[in-house]
Amino acid sequence: MGNGYLTVEPVSDSLLKNAIANTDEAIKPFFIVMDNANVSLVKMEYLSTDLVNEGKKEQALSF
Repeated sequence: MGNGYLTVEPVSDSLLKNAIANTDEAIKPFFIVMDNANVSLVKMEYLSTDLVNEGKKEQALSF
């Protein structure tokens, strides 16, 4: 996984959590959906990276 991703991921997570905590109630559901999607994408990214590192590139691509 690229070093840039490791830098951006925690910042993105923090921004979404901050938006959820501090936004208007009318748009809070949008940020909650975005946060849930981001969590899922991060899990997929780490799993696919682990698979590639284990030499399982085909499995990593199957996402």
